[in-house]
Amino acid sequence: MAVTDPVVKFDIICPPALTDQLVYELTPKLAGIAVPASGGQGSLDLIQPGMHKGRALKQLGAQLGITADEMLVFGDGTNDLEMFHYAGHAVAMHNAPANVRANATAVTGTNIDNGVLDYIEKHLLS
Repeated sequence: MAVTDPVVKFDIICPPALTDQLVYELTPKLAGIAVPASGGQGSLDLIQPGMHKGRALKQLGAQLGITADEMLVFGDGTNDLEMFHYAGHAVAMHNAPANVRANATAVTGTNIDNGVLDYIEKHLLS
């Protein structure tokens, strides 16, 4: 079966301890071709320039009539930063890198500890 859809992203699994080093090494080598970003937990994304989660949210919001201020997003990797910058409310997982947590409007528990569910129960359903 032939793939006919345009490629937007490659997902690479790597040892978690090497992710930041690979992002550092690949960034200048892939300039203009792909943007390396940590997906968290040993995942490395190679994303087509400009095709990030923030852009996707903008397009989705336009289609659904939802403003950025009405959006709540969760993330744990540097591939979530554009999404964090776009959405009005960005929640980082506790296990996210420091620079991701610093760009969030709130921090919740880890992925393993049901951080997203806990945040939703405490802040949206209470």
